[in-house]
Amino acid sequence: MEEEFASDIEQDLDVLESLEPPSGIGFLQIIGYQGPYLPCWMRKQRDSLCLEAIMSKQTSPSQFLWLIELSLEFLPNLKCLQGLVELPLLKNLSLTGMPNLEELWITSGLEIGQEEVRVQYCFPVLTNLTVKRCPKLYVKPYLPPCLEKLTVERSNEHLLSSSSLFSCPLKPDVDKSSPSCSVLGVVPCLKELRLDGLTVSSSVWEVLHHFSELELLGIHGCPDMRQLPTSIGSLTSLWQLQITRCSLCMLPEGLQHLTSIQHLELAECDALTMMPEWIGQLSVLQSLRISECPALESLPQSIKCLAALQELFIFGCRGLTKRYEEEVGDDCNLISHIPSVRIVDLELLARRLGACTSVNP
Repeated sequence: MEEEFASDIEQDLDVLESLEPPSGIGFLQIIGYQGPYLPCWMRKQRDSLCLEAIMSKQTSPSQFLWLIELSLEFLPNLKCLQGLVELPLLKNLSLTGMPNLEELWITSGLEIGQEEVRVQYCFPVLTNLTVKRCPKLYVKPYLPPCLEKLTVERSNEHLLSSSSLFSCPLKPDVDKSSPSCSVLGVVPCLKELRLDGLTVSSSVWEVLHHFSELELLGIHGCPDMRQLPTSIGSLTSLWQLQITRCSLCMLPEGLQHLTSIQHLELAECDALTMMPEWIGQLSVLQSLRISECPALESLPQSIKCLAALQELFIFGCRGLTKRYEEEVGDDCNLISHIPSVRIVDLELLARRLGACTSVNP
């Protein structure tokens, strides 16, 4: 059985080696490859196997100077991404379903003793990194400095640790013993952060206060999260907040100071029982979407103060439906100033669908 498995892996590698794409491609996707390392045409040609491959084909080492997007999906035996070919224009990198992937290196350089004296970024313009179902992955030595969008789903929470997010700038004229090194962020441009299916420690959440440029924060599928971190109050540039499938009991007080928020979405938060009155202080809020929060039975009275609110969408919240249904709800007058109000009652919808089915069997 083991010999057969090894043979399959070798065959996979041979096939992928023979499928070297043209150097001018802009998008590359590899799915289901079983090998423990990438083919020679994706790596810097240093080991003997790669050199042998080059000699047999009588070609020069591969270069993908125009590659913009790279997607690696369901590569179960890949353990390390290091020493890749030059990818100077790569902007989007997606890693999905790699249970044994442990390292993604974003720099290469020369080291003398413990000092790294010359560093080259492997992805100098990478702006979008998506990591899904990679539970062992560490990004080394830290996240790409040009990163604007980061999505982490069911993966190693330490991708968000301080060691991944911050490091002393690698310049010869900077004193690495300086206290300022520990607070200099290497992802100063991060605009969007989406977290899904993580069990994130409180220490990891505290790094949020460094993301002063963050505009979108999405927290999804974190069942242990009963309250948002206080550090969220430091996200002064945040304009969109999405919270879904969390055991959230309440919104944090610090959220009221984020007066830049324009879109707020709450979905499948079963433990959420109330929304605070300070919601009325979110003066530029344009869209409020609440879906399947069964314990939530009322909106704050201050919602009538939200003059900029253009859209209110309520889906599958029985208590809210009864209270704010147009013309018949007890508090429908509180939301009469909102131009677009959509309230979907799941029970009523199911009855109507049932009726349609009985009429048209």
